Parts: sequence; structure tokens; C-alpha cells
Amino acid sequence: METLTHVDLTRVVDEVLHTLATAKQVSPTSPLDMIVFDSLDQMRLLVAIEDRLQFVFDDAALQPFCLDSREALVDSVIAMMNQAG
Repeated sequence: METLTHVDLTRVVDEVLHTLATAKQVSPTSPLDMIVFDSLDQMRLLVAIEDRLQFVFDDAALQPFCLDSREALVDSVIAMMNQAG
């Protein structure tokens, strides 16, 4: 896998959130809790991020996404990638 910058990962997360928001018929700029608010949404988010990054997160390394902010979400994706290797 190519090395991704923080900006690249932020773009990927934003694009995935945009897709999820569109599917839920909410604004892509909505707060995260309007886009991702249950475990099924979190699974959709995980699968979409894996698909976009062509990266499979190791189940043993999974930590819940931090949904406090978009930046916190990006940071949690980075932490999960680092933990998964």
C-alpha cells in the first residue's frame, strides 16, 4: 500500500462521510452524529474506508472510531492503521 499523508486520509474520510450522508439524505456537512449514529453506520463507515484505502483492518486491532469530530475520526483511522500494521 502506498504511503498516505494526513491530508490524503482526511480526503478519504470526507468522501466516505459524504457518500454516507447522501445515502441518509442529510447534508454532508452535518455533524457526525447525524451521519454515523449506530453500530450499523459504524460498520458501513469501516467497510467504506477499507474499500477506499484497499486496506483490511485486523479484527484484533479494531478500536471504536472516535466520532467527536472529523479530525478525531481521521486520527482514529490512522491509529487503527498503525496498529494493524
